[in-house]
Amino acid sequence: MEITPAHTAAFAALSHDRNPIHWDAEYARRTPFGGVVAHGMTAVLLALGEWAGGRPFRLEEIRASFVKPLYHGVAYELAWTERPGGRVRLEWRRGRAVQGWCAFRWTETAGTEAGPKLSSTGFEPRVQAAETALADALEHWRGGSFPYAMAAGMLAESLPVLGWRPGQIPVRQLEALLAASYFVGMEFPGRQALFYGCELEFAPETDPGPTAGFAFAGLDPQWDDRMNRLALSGVGTGLTSFELTALLRPAPVHYSPAEIRAAAGVSAKFQDRVVLVTGADRGLGAVLAEALAAQGATVVRHGRSAAAGVAAVSGELTDVGECRRMAREIRARWGRLDALVLNAFPVAPGWSFGEANSGEWLAYLHAGLACVAVPLGEFLPLMPPGGIVLGVAARGGVGLGAVPPPLVAAKGALESFLQGVAGDHPEQRFVVLRAPRMLTDQTNAAFDFSPPVSAVPVACRILAALNWPGESDAGNWSVVVGED
Repeated sequence: MEITPAHTAAFAALSHDRNPIHWDAEYARRTPFGGVVAHGMTAVLLALGEWAGGRPFRLEEIRASFVKPLYHGVAYELAWTERPGGRVRLEWRRGRAVQGWCAFRWTETAGTEAGPKLSSTGFEPRVQAAETALADALEHWRGGSFPYAMAAGMLAESLPVLGWRPGQIPVRQLEALLAASYFVGMEFPGRQALFYGCELEFAPETDPGPTAGFAFAGLDPQWDDRMNRLALSGVGTGLTSFELTALLRPAPVHYSPAEIRAAAGVSAKFQDRVVLVTGADRGLGAVLAEALAAQGATVVRHGRSAAAGVAAVSGELTDVGECRRMAREIRARWGRLDALVLNAFPVAPGWSFGEANSGEWLAYLHAGLACVAVPLGEFLPLMPPGGIVLGVAARGGVGLGAVPPPLVAAKGALESFLQGVAGDHPEQRFVVLRAPRMLTDQTNAAFDFSPPVSAVPVACRILAALNWPGESDAGNWSVVVGED
């Protein structure tokens, strides 16, 4: 089972669920997922459609759990088991790891009207997902109701894309599944939602006809502050009960310039020094760029796109031609580099060893090393003797349950690679930072037993370690351990 952008677009058009995590690439890049993820309910519909094979049926109950994020273009294994009494469990897996599942009871039917005329419920879908304050939202929805209507005009177009045909399932049951996704992703928690799972129990007669609109009613939202989790229960049209569970993702990480400068101080330590920081548009790179500027450096910020009003270059670091072009730009504008901070690195996949095949592991290791080796090869000739190259590695042991294994492996290879290059270039100074797990967009999880540390003191530790020849007797190779 492979989820494509076409599946996501069809589901969004039918359900009105346009949470930015599912379509806004720039927004999704600034989350721990590192990119756009598919709706969990899209996986449910695709799996149900594959299992049903076109036969009409009615659900008696369904439970679903969205264990891990699902990405476009990834081949997931779909498997199911059937038991007596119409009980079925569907699982979508990656390697040996279950990424999500749904379990349901069903009965076969003769099908329903292919193109029902749905009544208006007064429902107006949101253009943007809500960002309601938690306390206000709990008060607003407690004891209330939520009328909903799918985009009926999109049924004929969207359902075949998702592997269904119109009339294959009672329309109110389809609407209940779509409403669950819409409510969590667009209403509450809304923009910062992480849909975790749902349970729906259907009444014996679930399709009251084309004149009755769908609604959730008797809403009872319960907030678990310890687990950062919302549980919303109630009844609904054709539903004897339902429960939706979701986590509330924290707001994007932002370190203010005032906070950074207060910690790093303001000085002329790097006056007249030209420093290139890769990956300076977010995370540690952005913090370090601001801290270096406060010390008088001319900071050349590398990112996916050149920011207005700052010294910046943009380009793909793993591409030799792109790095060569950036090197020419730097030489033309600033003449040289005094320091190179190799901070940019591919977003760490959340794989366990059993989830990905050896080719995927090797591809990530290659991409990680390429982010260091390719720019180093093109930018090192810009550096006069005594220049500093700093690489950001990972602290030993941080991979034990805290950092994805592919990242630990790639960061270890980075350190060994730079140590080898240092032996070939005694005229330059090489420094490796063994960084702790820092709070950035990529580690900003909804729930974390071991919260990461602020990136600000880590950046200050880097500043202290960047000493020019004559300011330190560390030689041309040194390792710095970041703050805990």
